[in-house]
Amino acid sequence: MADAVSPNLASWNTFTTNINNDYARIFSVGGAWAARGSSNYDISGNLWAPDVIYNPTMGKWCMYMSVNGSNYYSSIALATADNITGPYTYAGTVVYSGFTNSSEANMTDYPRVTGSSNVASRYLSNGRWNSNYGPNAIDPCVLYDKNGQLWMAYGSWFGGIFMLKLDNNTGLRDYSYTYSTTTNVSDQYFGIRISGGYGCTGEGAYIVYDPQTDYYYLYVSYCGLEATTNFAGYHIRLFRSRNITGPYTDAAGNTAICTSSGANQENKGIKLFGNYDLSSLNGVSSSELSANGYMSPGHNSAFIDDNGQRYLVYHTRFNTGNEHHQVRVHQQFLNQDGWPVTAVYEYLGSQISPTGYSTSEIVGTYDFVNHGKSATTTYTGMLPTYSVSLNADGTISGAFSGTWSATPNTYFCTMIIGGVTYKGIFFKQYDESASHKNTMTFSLIGNNNQAIWGSKTSDAPGSTTLDGDYFIKSVHSGLYLDIPNGSSENGVTLQQWSYNGSQAQRFRLVSDGNGYYSILTGASGYSSCIDVENFSTSNGTNIIQWEYWGGDCQKFQIVEVSSGVYAIKTKVTSNNSCLDVYDWSTQPGGRIAQWEYWGGNCQLWYLEPAN
Repeated sequence: MADAVSPNLASWNTFTTNINNDYARIFSVGGAWAARGSSNYDISGNLWAPDVIYNPTMGKWCMYMSVNGSNYYSSIALATADNITGPYTYAGTVVYSGFTNSSEANMTDYPRVTGSSNVASRYLSNGRWNSNYGPNAIDPCVLYDKNGQLWMAYGSWFGGIFMLKLDNNTGLRDYSYTYSTTTNVSDQYFGIRISGGYGCTGEGAYIVYDPQTDYYYLYVSYCGLEATTNFAGYHIRLFRSRNITGPYTDAAGNTAICTSSGANQENKGIKLFGNYDLSSLNGVSSSELSANGYMSPGHNSAFIDDNGQRYLVYHTRFNTGNEHHQVRVHQQFLNQDGWPVTAVYEYLGSQISPTGYSTSEIVGTYDFVNHGKSATTTYTGMLPTYSVSLNADGTISGAFSGTWSATPNTYFCTMIIGGVTYKGIFFKQYDESASHKNTMTFSLIGNNNQAIWGSKTSDAPGSTTLDGDYFIKSVHSGLYLDIPNGSSENGVTLQQWSYNGSQAQRFRLVSDGNGYYSILTGASGYSSCIDVENFSTSNGTNIIQWEYWGGDCQKFQIVEVSSGVYAIKTKVTSNNSCLDVYDWSTQPGGRIAQWEYWGGNCQLWYLEPAN
C-alpha cells in the first residue's frame, strides 16, 4: 500500500511553481465543464487541493485535482506520471457535480454509472443544482484501506463529504461497484455520504488508517476561511470509524452526517483546536509579523511515519490582521481511548518520554485554553487564555477547579473539570519562544468533544516529590529490597539481599498527585510494581511483584520519619501498616511482609538515588 505524499492543502501555488507542467491544459476537460457555471470563467486560480499518491498496481504517480467551477460545476480529475515531479498526463475524470439536465449529464459519466441520462429529481431544486443534497466535487483525499483497496473521499459543504471506491488498475472510479440510493447515507452516482449534508459545514476531508487502533480517522475542516479576513473561525474536527466507509462518530458518539438543514454542528466532531494564543508565542511566525497567536487553522493532512510517530499538517493564519499564512506540523499521540491528541507546539524535534514525567516536572502554573465547540462562520476572535495550577495533591486550581492524575510509567494523564473527563498526555517539548524553552505541556480530549491544552509558565513554589529511581535499603539489616533472581513474573515475593546494583534492586517511585506512590520494579522493565498480595490487610501478608494496574494494593504513602529515613505505608490498610522485614531477619533472602506500623528499624528504609 501507499499513502498520499503531499499535504492536502488548499494552496497549490508552491507545488506548481516547482514543477514545469501546464495544468490548465492537462485539466482542460474539467475547465470546459467548470466554464458552464460562469460566462467569465478562468481556470487560473481554480485548480485546488490536489492529492498525490503512488499507485503500485499502475506503477504511476497519481495526481487527483479539484477543478472548481461556479454554481457547483466542478470535477475531480486524475493525471498520472512516472515521476512525482511529472510530466503529468490527463487520465480521466473521477466525478462531476452541477449537472441539471440530460444534455449536461451526457457530458459526464453519469449515464454510464446510472444507466440513464435523466437527472434524478433529488439532484435538483427549482431546476438548479440541489446543493443541500449534491456535493461540490472538490477536495479529494485518496487512500488505500487496510486490505489494499483504493478509495477517494471528496466534497465540500453543501451535500457533504462522500466516499467513492476506485479501481486500483486505473485510478478512476470502480464502475463495477454499485451504491444504494438512500437520501442520507448513499447515492448511486456520488457514493457513500460520510459527513455533513443539507448545507452543513465541512470541507477538506482527510482520512488516516491507524493499524495500532484499527480505526480510520476522519479529519474535516469546519466553518469559513474567507479571502479577506482571518476571523472566520476555520478549524479542524475529528471523527473515527472501524470501516473506511463509516459510520464515522466523535468522542460523544455523534454521527458526522447531518440529516436536516440547519443542524447545530457545534455538537458534531472533536474540535482539535481553534484560534488560540499562549504567552510563549510572541513572534511565533517571524519577527516582522509580531504575532502571538494562531487563527483559522485548517485543511489538514495527517500521517504516521515508519517509526509509528503521528503528525498533523495544516495551514494557519495569525492574529495580525493580515492574510499571511504558513504551514505548521504538530505531533499527535493516542490517548487512553485511542483518540489522537495534538501537541500544543509545532514539531521542533522533541520526543515524548515513554515512561512519563515526575510530579515535580508536572506541578506548576499553566496557560490554559479550552478550544470549546463553537462552529460559527461569523466573526471569531481569539479564544481566552486562562491560568490554572496543577497541584501536588492532584487538584487543579485557578481559573478552573478539578483534579488531575498521571498514569505511572506512561505519559497518559486524566483531568476532571466541571464534571467532564478529559484524557490525553503530558509532553515536555520545545515551545515556540525565541529560546525554544523545553516546556511541560498537556493536551487532552473530553467526552464532550472539547480539547484542552496547557503550557507550563512556572513551577509550583517549593514543590518537591520523591519521584525517581532508587535502591531501597533496610535501616535494620543494611540489606536492600530485591526481586528474587531478577524475575519479571507476577506473584514473586520481595526479599532483602546484599547490594549488587542490578535491575532486581532498582525501584521507580511515581507519585499519583494525591499523596501516594506506585513503586515500579526494574526487574520487570518498570511494567510491574510492588503489591500487597490479594488486597489483604493482615499482618504477615506477602509483599509481591504484580503487573501494574493502579489499585489501592499497589499504592503506598512514603513518610519521612527522620532525616533521610522513611516508612513505606500501605494504602490498602489506610496507612496503618507498612513494609516490614519479617521476623527481624538480618539474612539475605529475608521475606518482606506487611505489618502494623509501630516504627521499629525493621519498618524503616533509606532511599538511595539510583543515578
